[in-house]
This record gives sequence, C-alpha cells and structure tokens, in this order.
Amino acid sequence: MDTPRLKPNWPPVVRRFASIARSICFLIGRQLAPKSRREDDARREYILNILLAGSLALSALFFLSVCLNRLAEGSSYKGITPLSAGLLVSVFIGLYVLSRLGHYHPAAYLLVAVYFFPSAYSLYHWGLLLEIPLLGLALVVVMLSILAGTRAAFAVSGFIVFYLGCLYYGNRRGFVAFDQRWLADPVQWTYVIELGVMLGLFAIVTWLSNREIEKSLRRARRSEATIKKDRDLLESRVEERTKKLKEVQLKNFEQVYRFAEFGRLASGFFHDIVNPLTAVSLHLEQLTSGRLTTLDETKNRLNQAFSATKKLEQFMGMIKKQIQNEDTRTYFSLRDEIQQAIDVLGYKARTLSAEIRLQPEKPVFMWGNAIKFHQVVVNLTANAIDAYEGVPEPGERFIDITLAETPGGVELTVSDRGQGIPADILPRIFDPLVTTKKPGHGLGIGLATVSRIVTQELGGTITVASRPGIGTKFIVHLPLNPSR
Repeated sequence: MDTPRLKPNWPPVVRRFASIARSICFLIGRQLAPKSRREDDARREYILNILLAGSLALSALFFLSVCLNRLAEGSSYKGITPLSAGLLVSVFIGLYVLSRLGHYHPAAYLLVAVYFFPSAYSLYHWGLLLEIPLLGLALVVVMLSILAGTRAAFAVSGFIVFYLGCLYYGNRRGFVAFDQRWLADPVQWTYVIELGVMLGLFAIVTWLSNREIEKSLRRARRSEATIKKDRDLLESRVEERTKKLKEVQLKNFEQVYRFAEFGRLASGFFHDIVNPLTAVSLHLEQLTSGRLTTLDETKNRLNQAFSATKKLEQFMGMIKKQIQNEDTRTYFSLRDEIQQAIDVLGYKARTLSAEIRLQPEKPVFMWGNAIKFHQVVVNLTANAIDAYEGVPEPGERFIDITLAETPGGVELTVSDRGQGIPADILPRIFDPLVTTKKPGHGLGIGLATVSRIVTQELGGTITVASRPGIGTKFIVHLPLNPSR
C-alpha cells in the first residue's frame, strides 16, 4: 500500500500528520498483505482482503444507518432490522478472519455467495426490473473471475442466465408472483446512492485487478530484462572463453606445426650440415697427419676448418629459431633474417628446381621479435616453394622476396609463379585448418600463424593476391618501431 513521503520543507504540523498517515497506511498494509507464496494466489488474496475490508466498512456504515433510522422512526420503521444489519457485519468479519488464517479460497467463495444470494432473492421477490440486484449479479461474475478464475465465472454466468430464465418463465406461467408495488413509488435519493455504491464496487474491483496485473507484468518485465542481461552476459562470457580456448588450441597447433615443419625440413638441414662437417673433418685430418710442411699451409687449413665450424654454428642457430617460441625483442636486421630463412629452405627449393631471389640487398633494421619475423618469412617462403608441386617443367621457378622501406614502416613481399590459390578458398586462406595442399602435406596452420604473428605480435598487416595458374603474392606491412 502506497504511503505519503515526508518532505523536509513541509511545516511541522503537516509533517506530523504525514507521519501519522504513514503509520496508518503501514498498519493497513500489514493487515491486507497476502500470505500466499505463489504470485497468482498472493494477487487474488490481496484483492480479496481489500474487498472484505471495503465490504466490512460499508456494512458497518449500513448498520449505523439502520440503527439511526430505527431510533428516528420508532415504531413506524418498516426497513431491515438492526439485528439483520449486524449479522451482515459479523459475516464480513468472519470472512476476513478466515482469509487472514490462510483459507482465502473458502473466504472468496463465501464472499461471492454473500453478494449472490441477496441479489437473487431480491429479483425473485421484486422482479427482473430491479436494477440494483442485476448489478449485484454482474458484480458477482466479475469478482468470481478475479478471485476464482474464468472457468468459475463462466459456470456461474450460465447459472445466473438459467435462473433469470426460470424467473421469467415462472412469472409468465403464474408460478412466481413479483411484488412490483415499488414501481409506483417515486425514486428516492437512497436509490442513487445504492447505484453509486454498486458502480463504485465495479470500479474498485476492476482497478484492483488491473493494478495487480500491471504489478505482475512489471515484475515479469524486470525479470525478463534481468534474465536477458544475464543471458547476454553469459553469452559474452561463453564467447570470450571459447575465443580464449580457440587461441590456446591454435597455439598448441602452432607448436605442433613448428615441430612438424622442422621434421619436413630436417633432411635439408642435415644435407647442408654434412658439407661443413666434412670440411672440418678433412682439414683436421690434414693437420693431424703431419704431412703439412709449411706454416702458411697449416694456417690455411686452420682457417678453412674455422670457416666450416662457423658455417655449422650458423646452421645450428637457424635450427634453433625453427623450434623455439621466445618473446625476446631486439633491434635486428630484416635482411639477415630473410637470408637465414633462405639458407634454411635452400635444399627444399633445390629439390623442386626452384630459385629463391632476394632484392634488394641493402639492410633494413627493425625493433621487435626477430624469431617471430623469421618464422613469418620461413612460412611464406616454404608455401611459395610448395606452390610449384604439380606444376609441369620446364619453366621459370622463382620465389621473389623483396624488402622496401615505406613511410614509417617496411613492406615485405613473397611471390611465386606456382599453381595459385582457388578463388573459393582465397577469402579464407588465413583461417586455421584451411589449406590448398594435398592430404599429408600441410596442416592448414602456417598461414593462420603468419597472420596472427603479423597482426598481433608485430603490429602490421598482411594481404594476398593470387590467380590460379599464374601465381601468388603475399604482402606484409610492418611498422619499424611498433612498440618503442
């Protein structure tokens, strides 16, 4: 029940009366508050309590009016007796107590019966033209639909129609005699009051029902909004978790891919390592055999052995870059990293009669992760070499790698003249597990890894242009100082 709010700018007297009104409203609200746990039952119980309280107040006023009329008219009084009016008050008190004890269903049906039987008897005694009993029966149907449901309202409506038809038929056949002397009496002001009370009851009942329904709808809308918010939050969390899980899975795939790619390149590594190892072995054998007679010849053999050892060390460094995944940032030469990638893939290119060309030769320096850039170049170059598989010979088999400085950055291009990428796969070429290679020749992880490294770790962009049968070109734009 709504209570008036106190405002600090009100006069003291008004504030005192407002405080009293708040206390009274609080007490009334406590007496009318429902005890049912279910929302629909609580709504109906609350409406029933208000109807009982209002009926009790009206019956008390009616009892007081009867007593005053009885005292004023004395022995000439011909209306309802004070005992009957007091009995009506007692009935409403009993129904209110029954509802407060938690038995609101029986109280609701008894309340409807209290309104139904007097109206039905009035129509039986005074005829079908009496408006107040007819309004009373209509009020019974409305209250029953709110307190007990539409099925009960339809059943009682049918019974009322049947009852009215019986009265009409009985009156026409002479079985029922109406006392219609009241038709000759002039209209009294009490009749207007009775009509006003009945219409007021209609308004109160419908207002209470709509008010409680609107409250339920507001609660339902708030609940729906809360559920929608929670659902959206849950969906965003699930999407975020799924995204993180996919990133973790992709990183695990990348790790597997690095080792798998290293396995594919291992034969080339070992082939290129054999030459410096053989050179070191021969020169050391010459030094230990004792056949060298001059100092210059000894120095020459030592220098050649040191050179072969240095070459072997470079190959070991390139192997290390292929399998490690460190996040070390430094100032490095892009040309040197590209040259090391070319050395790593030299044997693979020779097996397909391909030639890797790097232009220009001048160095370009960048701040960032040299290992990641090395992995990008190796992946793009290895794909360019694989593009010549299945391409008939003879023909020019070049992999062109160019490096050019741009305003604030650098552009790396890797192009080939191989079989190209089909048009339906080209838009998805950087997606994980998408590959144009034969089964067993690729996992579809290389270009996805390249795209992630370029965009997320090196702060650049990568694009691709390809025509089947003509070739493919990958263009990478990198800032020279993305995080410095």
